[in-house]
Amino acid sequence: MSTVSNPKRTPMFRLLTIASSGLGSFVLGLWGLKLGLGDGFAGISTDMMVAVMAALCALAASVAAMSFFAGVDESVDFVFTETHFDKLTGLLARPAMVGKIAEAACSTSRTGEPMFLIDIDIDRFKQINDAIGYSQGDELIRAFTKRLKTCMPQRALIGRIGAGEFAILLPDNQVSG
Repeated sequence: MSTVSNPKRTPMFRLLTIASSGLGSFVLGLWGLKLGLGDGFAGISTDMMVAVMAALCALAASVAAMSFFAGVDESVDFVFTETHFDKLTGLLARPAMVGKIAEAACSTSRTGEPMFLIDIDIDRFKQINDAIGYSQGDELIRAFTKRLKTCMPQRALIGRIGAGEFAILLPDNQVSG
C-alpha cells in the first residue's frame, strides 16, 4: 500500500466551502432586507418569497455542514494508513505487525497450524545511519525492504518494527525447501 501524506480534502478546502456557503446565506438575507418583499417580486407572493429564501438559506447551511463532515471517511482512512503502515517503506508498522502476530498466535493455538515468525535486525544500523547520514540510511532501508519483498513468498506479512528491525510472519504451508 502506498504511503499517504494527507486526506483528499484539505482543511483549507473545507473552510472555503463552509465560508462560501455561509456567505451565500448572508447575501440572501441582506438581499431580502434591502429590497424588502412588499407585495412580492416578479409575480411571486411575499409568503412564497420568504419560503424560497428560507429554503435557500437552509440549503446553504446544510451544504456547509455536509462539507464539514464530507472528509470524515477520508480522515478515518488517513489515520488508519498513518498508524498501520510505515511511511518510509510502506510495510506494516509496529502496532499493526504486533496485532497480526497476536492474531497468528491465537489462530495457531486454535487450529494447531504452525506459523513462522522471523525477526531480522540490521546490525549496527544506528552507527551506519550516523556515519552515512539519515537520508542515505533511509535509502538503505528502502533497498533492504525491496530485496526482502522479492525474497519472501507473496503471502508473507512483513513489518518494520524498529529503525533497522523487521518482522516476517509466514504460514507453515508457505515455506518450501
